[in-house]
Order: sequence, then structure tokens, then C-alpha cells
Amino acid sequence: MGINSVVIVGRITKDPELQTTKSGLSVCKVMVAVDNPGKEKSTSFLPVVAWKQTAEAVCKYCHKGSLVGVDGRISERSYETKEGKNNIIIEIVANSVEFLEPKKSLEAPTSVKEDIAEDKDLPF
Repeated sequence: MGINSVVIVGRITKDPELQTTKSGLSVCKVMVAVDNPGKEKSTSFLPVVAWKQTAEAVCKYCHKGSLVGVDGRISERSYETKEGKNNIIIEIVANSVEFLEPKKSLEAPTSVKEDIAEDKDLPF
């Protein structure tokens, strides 16, 4: 048995967009820039997928440059291109997202957490 747990803190690289799967689930995919430790400064750009209420909150309250904390797990999926090539996608599926900057609105939650029932019917 293994452990699949990831915690990152970084900034969203572009404004999030809310999408809906064919089965009606809300989904949001963002890229999060995370500084890597070490003497030489470098940054990793990590794809994060949020579902349901988490996706809706990220799209409503976050924008390019928003500082977020993501607790989730690594997910791997593959697909075949029209040319017959197999591509593998590795991403972080968010269990919760913490908004780490001051609230711009009193309505904005500081975090969103939910149980993830991953939908295989991805729009991307």
C-alpha cells in the first residue's frame, strides 16, 4: 500500500475558467507556479484540477496571481491522439484549496474542501 498525498503553495498562472462535464459536474483546471527550494531559483508549473464546489469557489474568488494552498493527490491518465500517439497527463486533483491572500469580499471563503468523486468524463 502506498501514500498519495501532495501539498503545494503557489500562485495561479492565469485566470481560472469553470467548465462542466457532460454529466453536469463543475470542474476547473489551473496551473500553479511553485518555487523550488535550493540555491538556484527555479519554479515548477503544476497542473491542478478542482471539482464541484471547490472548482466553483476557485473560479469565483481566484484570478491570475492568486496565492493558494492545495492539498490533494497525484493523478495520472492517458489518452490517444488522432494520430494514434498515447499521451500521459499527470496532475494534482485537489481535495481542498486554501485562499492565502486577504479577502477581497466578505463573502469569500478562506478555503473549500469536499469529497472528490472523480468524473472520467473530462472536458479537457
